[in-house]
Amino acid sequence: VIDYSKDWPRVENGQGRLLIENSKIEVDSTSAAIDGYKLQKASVSIPDFMSKAPVVQIHGETTVKTRQALEFIRHSPIRGYTNGFTDKTIASGEGTLELQLLIPLTDPSVKVEGKYHFTDNDIDFGEAIPLDKSVNGDLQFTESTIRVKDMVAQIYGGPALISAQTEPDGTIKGKIKGKIDADTWHKIEPYSWLQSFDGAAEWNAEGWIKNGKFDMQVSSNMQGITSNIPAPFNKQARYV
Repeated sequence: VIDYSKDWPRVENGQGRLLIENSKIEVDSTSAAIDGYKLQKASVSIPDFMSKAPVVQIHGETTVKTRQALEFIRHSPIRGYTNGFTDKTIASGEGTLELQLLIPLTDPSVKVEGKYHFTDNDIDFGEAIPLDKSVNGDLQFTESTIRVKDMVAQIYGGPALISAQTEPDGTIKGKIKGKIDADTWHKIEPYSWLQSFDGAAEWNAEGWIKNGKFDMQVSSNMQGITSNIPAPFNKQARYV
């Protein structure tokens, strides 16, 4: 058992090789678990335990169900970095989690660098965010930031490109550029508001998360979409 910080889930059931060389301590684990989830690769080292400010370095990788990765986030300080944004998130699919921690033994601050790779996931973030299907891409994070670049998904029946990052003031700002395919969405969500529309059109969205509050703006000229809503909201596809 490695209980390296009171705020982080501890590493348990570790088996591996212990190396002590001069002032260096290193453990390469063939098997271990963190927060109950098995790590395929794990290592713990103190490069110089004779230093006045020794640092514990922990690296781990594992392939898990995305719902398990979300549970790990909820039980660790990562939740604070994301303002609890993923608390209501529901996901299906798997992914690969890579996590590296730098933990000073004489300082309470912890440096974090990690990445979660989504592999063909379906994700429901709740709030007013549309359901994301077939999500593929990387969510990168540190002890104070998150970053998503060129993540791809299917939203409203069409392809979408997602990006997000933490701004200097701590706000998480995200952008989505996509294309509504109403005909495809009818088959996925037969009772959605898009049942009154046919065709396809490009759309854009910007969202902000700050102090646990979420706001989102969506825009589209709707060119290519036919509206079957009664006048004055009906339209033909060629009009904006």
